[in-house]
Amino acid sequence: MPLAAAASAAERRVVIPLRLDTTEARNAIEKRGYVIVEPLGAGASSIIYRVRHRRTGTEYALKRVARTGESETRWMDHIEHEYEVGSQFDHPYLRRAIEIHRYRKLFQVVEIQILLELVKGVSLEEKHDYSMDDLIVIFAKVARGLGHMHSLGWVHTDMKPSNVLIGDGGLVKIVDYGQTSPMDVRKERIQGTVDFIAPEQVYKQPLDRRTDVFNLGATMYWVLTGRNIPTIMREHLAKEAQQLVRRDRIPPAAQLNPKVPRALSKLIMDCIQDDKTARPQHTEQVFARLRAASRYLQTAKPNGAQDLT
Repeated sequence: MPLAAAASAAERRVVIPLRLDTTEARNAIEKRGYVIVEPLGAGASSIIYRVRHRRTGTEYALKRVARTGESETRWMDHIEHEYEVGSQFDHPYLRRAIEIHRYRKLFQVVEIQILLELVKGVSLEEKHDYSMDDLIVIFAKVARGLGHMHSLGWVHTDMKPSNVLIGDGGLVKIVDYGQTSPMDVRKERIQGTVDFIAPEQVYKQPLDRRTDVFNLGATMYWVLTGRNIPTIMREHLAKEAQQLVRRDRIPPAAQLNPKVPRALSKLIMDCIQDDKTARPQHTEQVFARLRAASRYLQTAKPNGAQDLT
């Protein structure tokens, strides 16, 4: 994924596996004209570096996945898909994939590297104590970024706080396209993140822009309240553990956080409706309602809120 000068929180906590961080791999990167500045983090089968182009001095993020066994096959497919999707974007709120390189041995691809836009910032999961004005602007930019994805026929399907990077100067980037799906596709298996997943993802129904609307609504709820909504997936898991999860009594965000404007709280509750037809039908509707909430704050604090255009 075109990552940032900050890896995701999960990646930062993982020690880089020595079996992946090899001299051979580093030499391959340097032969292409890049100098490794530092590792940004790692997962079970991948490493992300901050690299600098030797001639131009431009910095990028470089993600590499190496095949060390058959279990890595799906991660190889994952990074291929991430490049396929990310290379189509040229938008201020979407992280861009720039190059892909495949390395073969005995006619088999054993490693894939993708060069990604470097975003200097932290995820919304790691830092979300922004002012209400700033949070509404962040949410609006995410809605705009998702809208651009939808216009190209893609659904992100895994929108959550860790997949939104925030940088200086109002920089906002949506990241991680590994689970991104073509519009109206029905996936063969459940994919998503438990506390942000939409009902149609759990039931393996066709996914569309309203799936991202739900994921975004669940994201906004967590950012503003510090709580996750009890998704259908969470309810199923709780039943298996003989626990009780009440999905019919989700308190509005404004009830948990009085600073949340009523209009924003109502928008979030509309976004997380189980029935897709009861949600905002596309992200432009979400953006318009966020702009209305922002204008309300401008009225209350004329010098405090930002104008959304």
